This record gives sequence, structure tokens and C-alpha cells, in this order.
Amino acid sequence: PAPAADPTPAPPREFTVEFPTRDLPFSVVADESGMLLVEVMDEAAADSDARLRAGLLVLGVGEARVPEGPEAADVFSEMLQSSAEDAPVTVVFGEPAPAPGTAAGAGVGQFRLRARLASFAGGVQQIGSRVASAFQRPAQEPHATGEDGEAEAGEPAEEGQAAAEGSAAEPAAPPRGVAQDPLEFVVELPAGGGAEALPFGVAPHPDGVSLVVTAVAPGAVDEPRLRPGCTVRGVGELAVPQGPGAREALDQLLEAGVETGEEEDAEPKWTITLRDGPAIYRHEDALRLAQAGADRPPLHSSTWFPLIVRRESRTVPNPVSPKEPLFAYGENTTYEDTYATAARAMEFVRGLEMVGVAVEVVSLESVLGPMQAGPRYEGKFRSASTMLQGTRLWFRFPEFTTVSVDVGPQAPQEGEDGAGGTLADSLVVERSGDDGDWIVVSCTEGSVWAGAGMQPGRSFMLTHVNDQDVCPAAFRSVC
Repeated sequence: PAPAADPTPAPPREFTVEFPTRDLPFSVVADESGMLLVEVMDEAAADSDARLRAGLLVLGVGEARVPEGPEAADVFSEMLQSSAEDAPVTVVFGEPAPAPGTAAGAGVGQFRLRARLASFAGGVQQIGSRVASAFQRPAQEPHATGEDGEAEAGEPAEEGQAAAEGSAAEPAAPPRGVAQDPLEFVVELPAGGGAEALPFGVAPHPDGVSLVVTAVAPGAVDEPRLRPGCTVRGVGELAVPQGPGAREALDQLLEAGVETGEEEDAEPKWTITLRDGPAIYRHEDALRLAQAGADRPPLHSSTWFPLIVRRESRTVPNPVSPKEPLFAYGENTTYEDTYATAARAMEFVRGLEMVGVAVEVVSLESVLGPMQAGPRYEGKFRSASTMLQGTRLWFRFPEFTTVSVDVGPQAPQEGEDGAGGTLADSLVVERSGDDGDWIVVSCTEGSVWAGAGMQPGRSFMLTHVNDQDVCPAAFRSVC
């Protein structure tokens, strides 16, 4: 029986190569573990030393060692720059360790995929570079050998020999997304045409970020997880970009991601990675409801706790002097009832209506919460606090207005005083909210804000800026 594999990896076998100058005939890349490896070699690299090949570890320069980590490539470059320009440079290389549990000499070859850049026209963001992890070619199956120990069939030995040559041929990439996300799965489809040729419909998700499967042709794909609601994650080794333009980018990915098999008569195919979706998905209804939700006023919440009506000290009678207690050991506190607390919550609604702000009450409910040190509850729970019965108000501002303007310096706006200004200068801040109250703003006639929909001379309570809540802490929105 074969001996058990040692879990401790053996140190890499090292050798040094001297180059005439610091301009080395190869490039390096750091893998996911932070090790620096030879990535691409020039034709002159083989003339320097026959042992050089892609996938070797780069361990140091001269006596200095390259540290492991994401900055390994930068440190290696600094080491080279610190050496004399025309002086010889000695680089220390190491053989990569074999895969755990794999016997040496079992036909194991190491491969590394080059970084792949993919960018798309039409405003789609560059996907970026992604270097696949080094992976081990599986050990060859045992095969018949002759009396002299050499392979009789020849084919397995030739395949192992090709694997040992390392960078002689570009290896095939493993399927994208496998085992990265348990909800991801891969389907292989015949290639041809664009997204219209797929056996399922694809459209932007109502969230505006991802691409979602809208319909699947019956019996077209033998994959039970492929159904409406799945999101398209990638084609081959390329990830589908998120956001606007993803649908156009998918067509270009399908054009660039056509794969052909090793056999001459193999049909071209697509390898598409998808992510499992919800149990039910209705695309048209989802679009309609998402649009309705975008037009719905945000929902706000605020909580009122009861006020103290009377506070009495607990005392022990003094038998000697009945008018003066012997000592005090606490107090009895009486709070207002829940109806009085609810009435104060409704006073907030009536107060806004009295200044011209429309409020829609969604719900008024009784809640338990911790007694606060301040006058208003800010949604924070403190342990070991006295629990009180309060009133929570859910409300909306039905006459809310959304204003969108271009960000950046604007053309000078002529005001009543003839002075110009930028985008921020043309918005009048009447109350800054520094006192914990609402931020109140307005605009002047002819400003960019007036052109975007704000009524000049009318005061507005500011609730959100770029979807960020700027309401007072006691009146935050939840959606």
C-alpha cells in the first residue's frame, strides 16, 4: 500500500538564474495565495536557462526574498529597480509543490491561465482582469507497462509528457462559477446568433442591476433549475456586467464566448452560468409593481413614549418626628395612559398639516420599548432598560416631489442680486437641521432647481438625497 501523504508541503526546490540586466525576459503574476509566479516568457528566456517555464515560483532577487501577499509583484519590481541598471541580476526560482495527496511522477502538470481583460462598447464598464487559480491536472489512470517499465500503449505517456511541458499548450479553463456559489449552475447550449437564439428569454431585472430569465422554451434544456427568475451570471470565463447596458453586453459575450470541442466535427457551444431564482417569477407583473413602488411615497416611522404625570418618593416613617421621614429608598412614578400618548402622536400630524404639509397616516399602534433619556425615541434598544408602552406612528408625505439635477459645477445663475453661483449655491437652505429638526430648502426663480420641478419661493422639507435618508433621527424612513 502507498504511504500516507504528508500534510505538510515540502519546501520548493530552488535554483538561481543570472540575467545580464534587470530587464527580465518574463512577466510575473501573484496568485490567490500571494505567491509570485512566472506568467509569460519571451523567446529569449529559454536562452538564459532551459529550466525556465511558466508557472515557476519567483522567490527572490539575489539575497533578498520576495514576501508573500497581494503586494508581491510590486515588491519584486522595486527590488529590480533598486539594482544597478546595467549590472547582472540573479533571480531565485522554485518548483511549485505538487497537489496534496498526489505522488510525484504520476503525470501531474501545473497550469496557469493568463489574465483576461474584457471591455465592451456602448458605455458598459470594463469587466476587469481575472486570473484563474493554478490548478492541477488529475493524475493519469494506471496503464499497462512492458517488462522494461515503459508504457506500451503510448497515448497516456504522451499526454503526461505534454502536461509536464507546462506552457507548451494553453489549457482549457474550468467552468466558471463551479462550487463558488451553491445556487449557481452551468448549462451548455448550441452556439449561434445572439441572445435571441437562446432557448430562454432574457431581460433586465426590475431592480436595474442583473439580467433575469423571463421565459423558458418547454423541453429545450434538460436542467430543472432553469426557470423564470434565474439570473445570468456569465458566459464561459467572462462575467456578465451589472447595471445599465448588461443586455447589450450579453450579446457581445455570446459572440466572444463560443467554444469548440477538441474533435473536428464538434459543434460550437456556449457555456452559460446562471443562478437559481425564486420559486415564482412573473416578469411583466414585476415590472409593473416595481414602477408602482418607485412612485409610492416613502414610509416613515416615529414612536412616542408616555410622559411622567407624577413622581413620588418612597420613604420610611420616622416614629420620633412624623413630619420628616426617616429616609427615602426610591420613588413611585406614574405615567400617562396610552390614549394620551396616542393623542400626542396625532398632534404631530395635525401640527404639520397646520403649516401646509400633507401627511397620510398609515397605521397607529401600541408598542413596547425602552425608556429613553431624550424626548424622542430614535429606534435604539438599550439592555436593562425600563420597558414602557408607547405609540408608533407610520405615515407618508403624499405630496412628495422628486427633483433630479445634473451633478457638478453649473453655469452661473443670475439671481435678484445679479450674482451667479454653482448648483449648491442656487439652493436656499432655510433650516440646516443641525438642531435635530427637519432640513428645509427652497429655490429661486430661474435656478436649475426650478427647471427640475421645484416651485420657486415654496419651502420644502428635505427627506432624501441620492436615496440617502436625511430625516431627523426620530422620523426615519424605512423604504
